[in-house]
Amino acid sequence: MLIDSDVLGRLKSDGNKRMTKIVWNFSGADSHILTDIRGRGGDDDEVVIEHAFPSCLSCIETDIQLENPDTHRGMRLTALWDTGSTNSCVANAVADLLELNGGRDADVVTQADGVISCPVVIGNMRIEDMLFERKSLLSVPLVGGRNPSVIIGMDVIGMGDFSIARKGAMSVFRFSIKKSCLQP
Repeated sequence: MLIDSDVLGRLKSDGNKRMTKIVWNFSGADSHILTDIRGRGGDDDEVVIEHAFPSCLSCIETDIQLENPDTHRGMRLTALWDTGSTNSCVANAVADLLELNGGRDADVVTQADGVISCPVVIGNMRIEDMLFERKSLLSVPLVGGRNPSVIIGMDVIGMGDFSIARKGAMSVFRFSIKKSCLQP
């Protein structure tokens, strides 16, 4: 699918933009979009993420930084924005590698396995200019082909404004959050 160069030109001229990865679906096959625009905007009291992509959306993935708040050991990971997940989650393997600790377990209801018990771990999660310090994450068995290492759930999404809107031939994903919500 080709992106109209006029639409792309207008998007590129809208200030401070960077490239990121969005996965979309066209004719039943997952593909990575070639051009995605990420920007910052809004008033001084909020931080904004904005992605533009062709309208055939399969899922929204964002590169994040996750680190152990005690050792400051971290890594860049792919995170999935998931409005169907109550809590944000990290793959067990990543939690183990970063030695994320928390000390308690939580019961989690899953579609496939019913209720499972998962450790709650603490990590610093950075999504672009948004830093969630000492964020509680469920350490879960995320397995399979293209699964992300982190799921951004409603505990984060619900702190801000999340939208997907149509603009011409493009769809725009936008998440904004008040800076005061980012305080630990």
